[in-house]
Amino acid sequence: MSTMKNALALAAANFGSGVLAFWLWRVSGINNQVGVQLPVTMIVGVTLVTIWFTRSGTRFGALSGRDHARIIGAAFLVLAAVFIPLHYLLTGYLTSFANLLALWLVQAAQNILGMILAEARLRERAEREENAGARATAD
Repeated sequence: MSTMKNALALAAANFGSGVLAFWLWRVSGINNQVGVQLPVTMIVGVTLVTIWFTRSGTRFGALSGRDHARIIGAAFLVLAAVFIPLHYLLTGYLTSFANLLALWLVQAAQNILGMILAEARLRERAEREENAGARATAD
């Protein structure tokens, strides 16, 4: 259950960041789609993934490598299952494998960076609490 919950959250963050970035590119009027979409997608996606794992208390380091692979793999499948039919409905044609591969590469980067940042944040918080507890007992 934890794997699917995390995978759904990651896929939602990945998809949401991509939709926001696409919308910003469309309204900006800038010709370079990747130049607008990629930085926005990465910043928003990494931020959302970091917030998810920090808030949920899921410790990246406490999970095994197999857990990491399951979460990220399931998020890939969930995002593809949403993106492919939605792309077809909106454009009238199936997306290319190259487009899906590019989506997965961005998704992997967002999820891995977000998990690493969340783990660092959780470690920092734990150290701060530990230091505060040590000071309280010393007084």
